[in-house]
Amino acid sequence: MDKNSQGYEAEIPVSKIFLDGTYGREIRTPWQSRIARNFTWIQCGRPVLSKRKGERYACIDGNHRIEAIREKFGNKQTVKCIVHEGMSVEDEAWLFSTLNVDSRKISPGEVFRAGLAANDPQTLRIRAILTERKIALGDVDHPRSSHVTGRVTNAVVAVQSLYKAGNLEDVLDILIAAWDGEPDMLGRTHLVSVSRFLRDWPDASQKRLIQVIQRSTPGKFHADVSTIRSALTDGAGVSGSGATVLRSYYNKGLGRKNRLDTK
Repeated sequence: MDKNSQGYEAEIPVSKIFLDGTYGREIRTPWQSRIARNFTWIQCGRPVLSKRKGERYACIDGNHRIEAIREKFGNKQTVKCIVHEGMSVEDEAWLFSTLNVDSRKISPGEVFRAGLAANDPQTLRIRAILTERKIALGDVDHPRSSHVTGRVTNAVVAVQSLYKAGNLEDVLDILIAAWDGEPDMLGRTHLVSVSRFLRDWPDASQKRLIQVIQRSTPGKFHADVSTIRSALTDGAGVSGSGATVLRSYYNKGLGRKNRLDTK
C-alpha cells in the first residue's frame, strides 16, 4: 500500500458499503439515530473506504455516518467518499487507527468558541449570563492566551449542562454570593453540586445555603465531596455526592423539623 496515496473521490451506493468488525468502531445505535435525525450533507464530509473484491467497500472512517444515511435514506442512496485501492485488512486497520486514535479530540473551550463564532443562541446566552456577573471567560474568548483562569474555562461542560437544566443563573449567583473572589469558586464540582442540591431540594432557603457555603472554602468543599464519594457504595457521582455534602452543611444546627430529608 502506498501510504502517500490520497485515494480518489467516488460516489458509492450505500448498499455496497459494509463495516469490518475486526477493526471498525462498534456502532452505537442512539448516536447513529441522532446523526440521522439531524443529518445534513455538508456535515457528512467524505467517509473513507477501501475497495474490496466484488465491488464491495469496507468503511474505514465514517461508520456512524454511513449507517445514519442508510437509516435515513435507504440502501439505494449514494454517498461521495474517498476510496483507496490495494489495501489489505491490516492496512485498513492501520489507517483506521491513524485517523481515529491519533486525532486530538476538540476541547470544551474550542466547542464553546465555535458556538460563539457561529452565533449559536444557547452559547451566546450562556456568555451573556456569565458577562452579566463579570465572570472572566479566560481563553474561551481569547484562544491565543496561554493563561487558563480555571473559573469557567475548565467548567464549560458543567456550565452548559446547568444551562440546559435551567438553573445556571441561580447556581452562579449562589456561588458568587458565598465565595466571590475565590479563584476556584466555579470549579466543576462546585457548579454541579449546587445545581443538584437545588433540584433535589427546590424549597430549601437559598439564603441559608449561601451562609453555610460561606463557612467552607472551595478547597475544603472539594475535599469533603471526595471523602463522601469514596465512602458511598452506591456509585454516586460528583453531583450527588456534592449535594449530600451541601445537605449536611445545611442541616447542621437545625432542629429535626427544619432539616432536609435524604433523597
